[in-house]
Amino acid sequence: MATRAEFEQTMLDKLTKMAEGASNSTQLLKLAETYAWLVSPGQPHGGEVHVTK
Repeated sequence: MATRAEFEQTMLDKLTKMAEGASNSTQLLKLAETYAWLVSPGQPHGGEVHVTK
């Protein structure tokens, strides 16, 4: 099982790779927000979470 630090690094690597193919700033912002929610879910972030039921 991976440690939290290993998980965060793996996700950062994957998000970085995705960012290289991002076609606009909105996609980049969403990827950055995704990483922020993953590593610090209890902190306020700039994006909104939409829950679909």
